[in-house]
Amino acid sequence: MSAPSPAVRTQTYIRDGNRCIVCASSEMLTFQHRQAVGMGGSKTRPQVAEGLTACLMCNDRFEGDLQETALLFGWKVRRNIGHFVCEDVPVFFPLWAQWFVVVGEIRVPITELEARRKMIAVYGPEYEAWRKGNEQ
Repeated sequence: MSAPSPAVRTQTYIRDGNRCIVCASSEMLTFQHRQAVGMGGSKTRPQVAEGLTACLMCNDRFEGDLQETALLFGWKVRRNIGHFVCEDVPVFFPLWAQWFVVVGEIRVPITELEARRKMIAVYGPEYEAWRKGNEQ
């Protein structure tokens, strides 16, 4: 998988407040690829909108116990989303208790209802059942 350029990594960290978007840590920050780039990786370097800031521990957990939560909150994006791109999948930032659409280097706040509508547009009507089945 191609790593982000130093500039993309820095811009992503700045956009996300130099904190992990899950636990708000400012230590051991990493660039979290929102969408899997596959075995062997992509030769294309990711752009700011394709990543989030995550601490090393949370980043590792995105593929383990946080995987479903990461998908529900837009921290990860399913591989097969048709003609949609990462920017079409809203992201929940717990530190701000707010949903956002990530457009490059900026976050645009949206309501929870708008976020649900966007998730349904990308993942289909089964998103609501999936979300309800994962509520704690």
